[in-house]
Amino acid sequence: MIPEPILGLADARRELADFLRGADALLVTGARSFAACGARDALAGPLRAAVRLRTATHAGDLLSLEELDATFDRLRDAAPERIVAVGGGAILDTAKILALAFATGRTPGELAAGVPADIAPPPVFAFPTTAGSGAEATHFAVAYKECVKKSIGHLRVRPARAALVPEFTYTLSSYQTACTGFDAVSQAIESLWARGATDESRAFARRAIGLLGGLDKAVSDPDPATREAMQLGAYWSGRAIDISKTTAAHALSYLLTARHGVPHGHAVAMVFPYVAACNLAHLRDPELSSLCERFDPRRIPGLVPLPDFCRACGLDFSALAADLLASVDPARLANNPASLSPNLFG
Repeated sequence: MIPEPILGLADARRELADFLRGADALLVTGARSFAACGARDALAGPLRAAVRLRTATHAGDLLSLEELDATFDRLRDAAPERIVAVGGGAILDTAKILALAFATGRTPGELAAGVPADIAPPPVFAFPTTAGSGAEATHFAVAYKECVKKSIGHLRVRPARAALVPEFTYTLSSYQTACTGFDAVSQAIESLWARGATDESRAFARRAIGLLGGLDKAVSDPDPATREAMQLGAYWSGRAIDISKTTAAHALSYLLTARHGVPHGHAVAMVFPYVAACNLAHLRDPELSSLCERFDPRRIPGLVPLPDFCRACGLDFSALAADLLASVDPARLANNPASLSPNLFG
């Protein structure tokens, strides 16, 4: 049974102190976001419950296996009993991959080739500071090697606890809110049409969508209630893809992040309309058609569409489209309900 997320700062502080009490621990944070979002000050008290607290940081949207290998090499002798992760998806993924590395003695680069089945990684307590990835609810993590996305996972690396503190998202810019929020929306919609979907994952996805309906308000005029709903919606989108996995919209996006520096959620938004058109023509599902119209990323301020991005960067649209199709992970395409045409991008 996966525990429900902890809601609110007061309960999160109490649970974190209990989680760390008497333990050797590792704290994984953003290089700047930990302080900027208020988490450093808010969690200072409960973090002192640890006997020893080592730290690791990551900056940026792109998490590389080379960086993870260097971090693990520095911390190899730490052997933490507990791991706390405070940050966006890349931070939470860092914590999960390091947990697997500590459990196996293998470097993250070695784990990309496969994770042993019978292991007991140190439990992770996740504090997402964005409302998007849902990484606080999934048993896998993403890192890149030479611009190629690698997925590393194990059922026992799903965070043992997840605390949703909306105040930690208040400092997100409109653009960050749009990127992370659309990531959550896309995950939920993809989970509905994924070949790997189940009744349970679809229920989680619909629960997420019901909470993520305020994305426009979160981007343009956020208030505490909207921020809370977005963070909870992102959590349930994570629960959905933890079962169903993502599909072509995510699979096609990774090269835009790895090679062109586009933040992950924006990269998904760039390719989503093309994948949606393909899948909707195949499925002819009124619910999905309505959702794709309602959450069309081309209408979300700040999420520049792919053709406009190409013009602004001096890139050839047709050449980039061919690169995206050539780079896609076949396993993710197998989970997509429709086969992608070589003319997907027109």
